[in-house]
Amino acid sequence: MKITFIISSIGPGGAERVCCNLASYLAASGYAVTIVSLGYPEQDAYEVHKSVSLIHLRVTGIAGGFFNGLLNNLRRVLAVKEVILKIRPDICIGMMANTSVLLGICAIGDTKTLYFGTEHTYPPNFPLGRIWNLLRKVLYYNLDAVVSLTVKGSNWVRLHTFAKRSLVIPNAVRMPLPIQRPITDVTPYFSDGRNVVLCVGRLVPEKQFDLIVSAFASIHLHFISWKLLIVGDGPLHDDLRLQINDLSASSYITLAGRVGNVGEFYERSSLFVLSSRFEGFPNVLTEAMAHGLPVISFDCDTGPRDIIRDKIDGILVRLNDIEGLKTALLEMMGCETTRRKMGHSAKDVLKRFSEASVAEKWETLFRSKNLP
Repeated sequence: MKITFIISSIGPGGAERVCCNLASYLAASGYAVTIVSLGYPEQDAYEVHKSVSLIHLRVTGIAGGFFNGLLNNLRRVLAVKEVILKIRPDICIGMMANTSVLLGICAIGDTKTLYFGTEHTYPPNFPLGRIWNLLRKVLYYNLDAVVSLTVKGSNWVRLHTFAKRSLVIPNAVRMPLPIQRPITDVTPYFSDGRNVVLCVGRLVPEKQFDLIVSAFASIHLHFISWKLLIVGDGPLHDDLRLQINDLSASSYITLAGRVGNVGEFYERSSLFVLSSRFEGFPNVLTEAMAHGLPVISFDCDTGPRDIIRDKIDGILVRLNDIEGLKTALLEMMGCETTRRKMGHSAKDVLKRFSEASVAEKWETLFRSKNLP
């Protein structure tokens, strides 16, 4: 069976990594797999299985106005359609909403290939714009199925698009985590013997790292043997650095920047916190839990509640409840027995979201007799 993934790029993002991991697993299982990137090879941040074919169409870029955007998207559709006709895959999967919409056009009149779209976020949190939202609503009808990461996301697709079939397949957790550049020496961050509360993610507004910085600083005097470590980079780096300095917290709150060996940071930490305003299916949660870390997370619309079993392997805190976040931190940091017990239970994600179980769901879809 020939399977082709269509993705905007293979840059350093969660959906991009999920695509590469799934493609690699399927290739290792004997499928003929191709990843078609709309971008450029120099954007690639992840390695894939040696038998995965990579094609770069080089058709991304700045739209430059409505008509130029229309022409550029037409170029993308024609480029994707051309490569599909050349490969003639049995299955074609669009990774994320935009490429899924493009596939909705490519699917018109094609009865030889099954077309699947995917949603990697909860759509209301990432509106595509009026025209793209309309295109998604209409063109999803041409796809054989649309896959979401959560039940709530799947229900949204069912209610707000003409998709003929909407179902849920979560992301898999892959262990050990692949190591990418840049590789960072973890020793300086853990050599002082203090326990570490770890956060991982892009430094962007929706991750709300400013809230965990404020919460941690306000309770630090109760736990001077602990420190907060934030791994990731992004446009809010300087703002967070200024906030940390204003709180005189630089001795116990550290920004580590982007790292390619995040697994080593999970291994040496004691607790993981996710403070996002919204998520799709946060891979950092399953990764942290796979390393045996108990977790605390805001209970945003989708994602954390699909992963965390409250009071079993972590604590769900009402969205943006700062006092609740402080209480959860105090509870976890103050009781090693609780952390050990929840951390042990957290490792169940290795079974619940294993590559094998997630790939099996995809394979069931590939061979489904109920497809339109």
